[in-house]
Amino acid sequence: MSIRNAQAGFTLIEVLVALAVVAVALAATLFSASQSAASAAQFRDLTLGNVIARNTAIEFQLRTDWPKTGTSDGDVEMAGGDWRWEAEVIETADENLRRANIDVFKMGGDEPRRVSSLSVFLPEPS
Repeated sequence: MSIRNAQAGFTLIEVLVALAVVAVALAATLFSASQSAASAAQFRDLTLGNVIARNTAIEFQLRTDWPKTGTSDGDVEMAGGDWRWEAEVIETADENLRRANIDVFKMGGDEPRRVSSLSVFLPEPS
């Protein structure tokens, strides 16, 4: 007569340990996916903010009159979102140049959030 002590299957402890390992792996995967989504949204806002800042700078450069020193602002709707730009035109050491500092804000939520800044030099129109 032979005695067999071998059992088929896993013990309860082994199953619980395996489930714990799987749970930790799934939590890490979900965290990584949410971080990727947040980074993608932030990159999208940065890209759109840069486009709006460049468009505003081009509008300043194409004007036939020289922008006065001081501040100006405007609202833009782009890619299904509301944006605001604010520009400050200041004098420079060269009397034929002015500098425009342009900030772009993402509207919505509790408070507008600055997503982009751009500085350009504007020559006096001839």
